[in-house]
Amino acid sequence: MQLEHTVVKTAPHPFQRTGRPFGGVINDLKHRLPYYLDDFRQALNFQCFTSILYLFFANFASAVAIGDVLGKKTDEWFGVSEILVSHALAGVVWGLFAGQPLCIVAAVGPFMVLEDSIYQVGSLIPIF
Repeated sequence: MQLEHTVVKTAPHPFQRTGRPFGGVINDLKHRLPYYLDDFRQALNFQCFTSILYLFFANFASAVAIGDVLGKKTDEWFGVSEILVSHALAGVVWGLFAGQPLCIVAAVGPFMVLEDSIYQVGSLIPIF
């Protein structure tokens, strides 16, 4: 009687040190790569699409509101279009690499206060 041995390949523990720079990130990408295409296919499902559409408009509305207020505070140096571009870029990067594509990455009140403070300090320095 012979015993058959099967070897099951499992992902390494996420907190195990690999000994190389970004080794954990590389391991995560290797094990997540087969599911990327399926994730995008599932986004075309009607139920997922309605959630995506809802979150898009919720994010868009807050971006326009914060961009308008920020535009008034910075004399239109940083306004709605810049906020929309930054939301789009941050959302795409987050969606592709975070494994959680429906998270809202948005500019909020503290960001607006920081940008206003930077603008006020910058306007005191006569560069332009």
